[in-house]
Amino acid sequence: MSDNLKSRGIKAFFWDFFGKIATYGTTFIVSIFLARMLEPSDFGLIAMIMVIVTIAEVFTDVGLGAALIQRRRLLPVHYSSVFYFNIFVGAILTLITYFSASWIAHFYDSSELTPLVQVMSLTFLINSFSSLQNIKLRKELNYALLTKTNFIASLISGVIGIFLAFYGAGVWSLVAQILLRGVIYNIIVWFAAKWTPALQLSFKALIQLWGFGFRIFLSGLLEAIFSRLDYIVIGKLFAPATLGYFERAKSLNFMINQLSAGSLMAVLFPMLSVIQNDLPRFQNAVIKAFGLISFVAFLLLGLTYVVSG
Repeated sequence: MSDNLKSRGIKAFFWDFFGKIATYGTTFIVSIFLARMLEPSDFGLIAMIMVIVTIAEVFTDVGLGAALIQRRRLLPVHYSSVFYFNIFVGAILTLITYFSASWIAHFYDSSELTPLVQVMSLTFLINSFSSLQNIKLRKELNYALLTKTNFIASLISGVIGIFLAFYGAGVWSLVAQILLRGVIYNIIVWFAAKWTPALQLSFKALIQLWGFGFRIFLSGLLEAIFSRLDYIVIGKLFAPATLGYFERAKSLNFMINQLSAGSLMAVLFPMLSVIQNDLPRFQNAVIKAFGLISFVAFLLLGLTYVVSG
């Protein structure tokens, strides 16, 4: 790798890594306050909804975002086409989820879910407006801006969520926290990223990205389904409170995974895309990355073992 790309990659990694620590730390502290004021069943109800949201979000850009990062030759029409496509799909997913709310509530045998699902359906549309900015910032290895934006949005939405829970909003404080985080993130990233879509929409441009994107979409869809089957089964067979306890425990496990390999993999993909045509450099970068991932994984395992004793 060239020194410039290497230095940018290292800088991006540390921004993403310490940003995740700050963001997850803030989220963890907020969750402690919320756990003192809310019932476990409130977290369980949100976990039921987030299973549907997480799986459906894979359909937002069907892998086109990853294709934008991977593709070396890009024109403004590629970015604007994916942007409008994401908004269209986000609107469709919002409508489908909204009108499917009663069916989802019936599946979980919980009438409380219907209004919650209807409001949470806005998540797809809200997130679709910032998806392209995220892709461009990742491709440019501008993780400093991504980190700052994520942290500010998490902090402000978390404080508002605690405020609403304190005044008796119950499960709706969690709904407000999730939606407000998306809105705040959109506002900040639109001003900070300094990118606006052109009035261009080309199906040819989308088709050019589809070949690579479809494979990423299938991989993401399978991962989203199989990693969340336990939520669906527990939510169906047990009370919401049980799922709430499970969701809190699994969120800690997810945080450890993200702090170990998550940051490196997030930065590695756009970096490898730059040198994909230089096989020796590509292989050398992959070998070094696996070595670093192994080191961090064993370090965290060791620390976990020591702390558990």
